[in-house]
Amino acid sequence: MLGVLTQLFSGLYYPISLFPKSIGWISYILPHSYAFDAIRRIAISGEGFSNKNVMTDVIVLFAFTVCSSIIGLKLFRRALSKTERTTGFSSLV
Repeated sequence: MLGVLTQLFSGLYYPISLFPKSIGWISYILPHSYAFDAIRRIAISGEGFSNKNVMTDVIVLFAFTVCSSIIGLKLFRRALSKTERTTGFSSLV
């Protein structure tokens, strides 16, 4: 269900500009929106990385990657620490 909603709001099926403003903001917090936009611009329009819009999409995707990696690492360390304190490391493996 989450995958379908993500694909729907990321502009895979319909352009984001068709969404009402009240729910259109959801599209801009999903990294998929930026990936699909960049792919369309490169594949359909033949634009390259020198295009301002494509570079913006790539930069936003890079920022999502860095933030997700940092959050994931912190959550993993927290889970590892909690596991070592409570049940021991062997239950994690």
